[in-house]
Amino acid sequence: MDKEKILEAARSMLGREYKFGAKWPLDNLDPEGPIDCSGFVRWCFAVGGKKIPDGSYEQYRASRELNNIRGERPNPCDLGFFLRQGVAHHVGILEDDYWVLEARGKPYERVIRRPRAKWEAFHEFSGWRRIDA
Repeated sequence: MDKEKILEAARSMLGREYKFGAKWPLDNLDPEGPIDCSGFVRWCFAVGGKKIPDGSYEQYRASRELNNIRGERPNPCDLGFFLRQGVAHHVGILEDDYWVLEARGKPYERVIRRPRAKWEAFHEFSGWRRIDA
């Protein structure tokens, strides 16, 4: 899994249209049309050489919680999820110490970069999780 390729792919799609349920072909490096949050994450990881499931719920299940006791801290390409009644309904990719890349619905309706601090302050934020190589 090439984290820099994942992040390059995510950055290259900033501004693309959001639509719930929309997906891009995983083998297309220049996809057209809208994308949803989990489709965006899945496509970026595929570009970086890692196949992950579709759907934020399945991506949540395929990732693991960071172990703070062992000193694990969030790193680029870790995933953040919003949970509603214990079920993941949104996912984004940690870019660095300050930013999260995500395909976001209202009011944005685009692939955007949002401050990490806003993610972590949101009441539905689950904490950062990792997809292992």
